Amino acid sequence: MIFEHLDMRLAPVAHAGMETTQTVGSLLTAKVAPVDEHEQEEGKNRLAAHDGDILIRDCTVDADMPVALDNAALILISSDVRGFGRVTWAEIAVRRSALGGTRTALLSVFDGPLIVSATCDEKPHKRDDELAATRAVAHALNKRRGTSYVGEPSLPETWEDGFLRSRQPGEPEIPVQIRQFSDDLARLLRGPSRGVLNHGVGILGKLLQSAIDKKTNVDTDARRKAYLVLLSPVALGAIKRTEIAALQLDPGGYSDVWLYPVGEEAYSLIAG
Repeated sequence: MIFEHLDMRLAPVAHAGMETTQTVGSLLTAKVAPVDEHEQEEGKNRLAAHDGDILIRDCTVDADMPVALDNAALILISSDVRGFGRVTWAEIAVRRSALGGTRTALLSVFDGPLIVSATCDEKPHKRDDELAATRAVAHALNKRRGTSYVGEPSLPETWEDGFLRSRQPGEPEIPVQIRQFSDDLARLLRGPSRGVLNHGVGILGKLLQSAIDKKTNVDTDARRKAYLVLLSPVALGAIKRTEIAALQLDPGGYSDVWLYPVGEEAYSLIAG
């Protein structure tokens, strides 16, 4: 759903059958990620999205415009929010993942912080995480490079956490190593109460490089043939994924390094 060059003092009606809402202003000024939900007033206009995103570009928006999101994002680009100011690029999202029933809420501003909180029904088993990450890389690799890889699990007690395998000639088997890229992010999904994380891209870059460095104890020849996949247990949003992709990271001797934020597409941090 895209809105361009509009004065949106009267919010367009875009109902999606949800019963909770917040306003643009309350989300943009939130000191924690937008997890808390509020009752929707009967019959009041609002922007709402379910399994799809809303893009608002070059518009004037009221800060009290109600917004309801479910596995969706509100993206503001080059727009004025009355009572808040000019927004170059901001993203407010609520994402769901089948892996552990994870629900992530985030607020991200370009060249600013990522504020994220998350809950999960149950913490996924490590092997489930590893297989999901391996399959996500296989899917993204095939989509971007036209290959025919399948993500498969490794045997227990081996240094590999998974394999990318293909029956096509010229597509060699690729061993996969997997690691959580941030212990702070991993801790968001531990315990009964939700946690909140507030990091800029500089901190995220340091966490990514530290995670790579901690995996360099693997044999040099083995690393040269393998992919390292850094797992984020929560969604990071389009803005921070874009900023992270621009970082100059040392691959630590690996053939390639990938980032897989759960609920989003995996992508290479080195090969592009």
